Amino acid sequence: MFFSTHEASATPTTVPSAPQNLHATAGTGKVILTWQAPSSNGGSAITGYKIYRSTSSGTETGYVSLGNVTSYTNTGLTNGITYFYKVRAVNSVGISPLSNEASATPSFTITLRATKTSVTPNPATTAIGKPITFNAKVLDSGSGTQSVPSGTVSWSDGGVGGGFNSTSCTLAPLNGSANSSICNISYMPPANAGKVTLTGSYSGDSTHSTSSGTSDLTVTLRTTKTTILPNPATTAIGAPITFQTKVLDSSSGTKIIPTGTVSWSDGGSGGSFNATSCTLSQYSTSTSTCYIVYTPSTNPALVTINGTYSGDSTHKKSFGTSALNVTSHPPTTTIITTNTFRSTPLVINQGDLLQINSGATLTMASSLDNNGTINILSGGTLKLEPGHATTNHVGGVININGTLMSPGGYGFCCTGWSTITMMERSIIETQSLFKVHRLLQTTKELNSTIIIIYTYRVEPHFLMQAN
Repeated sequence: MFFSTHEASATPTTVPSAPQNLHATAGTGKVILTWQAPSSNGGSAITGYKIYRSTSSGTETGYVSLGNVTSYTNTGLTNGITYFYKVRAVNSVGISPLSNEASATPSFTITLRATKTSVTPNPATTAIGKPITFNAKVLDSGSGTQSVPSGTVSWSDGGVGGGFNSTSCTLAPLNGSANSSICNISYMPPANAGKVTLTGSYSGDSTHSTSSGTSDLTVTLRTTKTTILPNPATTAIGAPITFQTKVLDSSSGTKIIPTGTVSWSDGGSGGSFNATSCTLSQYSTSTSTCYIVYTPSTNPALVTINGTYSGDSTHKKSFGTSALNVTSHPPTTTIITTNTFRSTPLVINQGDLLQINSGATLTMASSLDNNGTINILSGGTLKLEPGHATTNHVGGVININGTLMSPGGYGFCCTGWSTITMMERSIIETQSLFKVHRLLQTTKELNSTIIIIYTYRVEPHFLMQAN
């Protein structure tokens, strides 16, 4: 009889090793747990996991049993409390050792309230050199209970070269509003015309989110006003007449002196200018000026003299006119040889000459307007009765080699670029120191010229005022 013997062997199963890499992530009122399966299942498949929890480290106790999953969200927790966790794996043999410990503290998620920033005016327009004020209004645009945004609004023009009076403005509650605040800024535009985008950026605060708004600004050239003098004007056929143009920067804000040229036209009336244009030079803090000489045609007519300003990089074009009456009156020469008394106004046109000879006196009991030339020869006298004066207009010339008397103190005055020349031994007599002082001030202010070639006798009070 034969017997056979077979030996049988088997690997015994054990509990799994501990779960790996337990991680806890906090949320609002919750903690999210994730882990990895054990490195060894002990020879028997993992059938589930057990979660252990505590509010102090190292004291975790059984909390919940799960199936074969590797994540769990623990909800209903108290915000601000730290929770500690460990995990065990389960197979057919038993449960594994505890995993590593992980902890997390649930907290509130604070969402800032939405805002909306608007910038006004939008669109906007201003001229070069003219400041403009912009307002930034910040609105709490979130749902629920609204509140007034606080903080600041910063400003930018995109780097185009303008300037703000401050880099930011501080918000203040808008009157009567429970959800809006406002502040403003002053902006000086760049020196070039064109489009500018102004941006106001709200900084946000502890309860409100940031936001921004824009305004589309158009920067325009500055306006000008062109004036032609004299207007109206009168001259005779063939008698040249000088016209002065003044170009004013008429926009508000910081004045800029107009530059460039003024071109001239008589509308095809047949006259001629000594140049087609004249170049402007500064006349005052807001005005420029230049001059032209016009010779009318051979026919009497009413002529419109046009002066057109060309504009420049900061100024718009403009034009002015003067109504010129061209008469058939030829240039005349009037010579006073005897004592003469005149009680009616006397007008000396451009090109005309009034000459007072030695030993003769012209007494004016009315006004005398000079657009031409007055020569007072040595020994001659021009006497202005009280209440009447001689006005020396643009282009007018008074040559004093004799005596100009103004017993009433009115003296003479000037407009524009006129010339008064005192020759040797000439005399100006006046009763009023104030009027002489006014004469000197007036000629200075109006850019008139007084040329004293050589004087033997001038009244002492005249010299005192002149000094």
